[in-house]
Amino acid sequence: MKAFKVLLTTEAQADIRRLTPIVQTRILDKLANTLTVWLDDPQNEYICEETGDEVILMKDKTGKVIGFEKLNFVQTVAAPIPVAFEMAVT
Repeated sequence: MKAFKVLLTTEAQADIRRLTPIVQTRILDKLANTLTVWLDDPQNEYICEETGDEVILMKDKTGKVIGFEKLNFVQTVAAPIPVAFEMAVT
């Protein structure tokens, strides 16, 4: 089982506590080996940014991350996928 982190500032963590639920949609594509997580409406996607760590960030028009896709993701155990969020506000 793979897990990865996204860093959050204290302010962002407080914002997330106010958002219920934070994860709008999770898509595990076993054929393409990708995990896609939307934190907002996918229709708001404006641009994507590759991080270089096999993670693609989906952003809205304001540059806010509204989702991410983990490439080469293989789930070997049929169990919930742990995801920790940590975001930095710039």
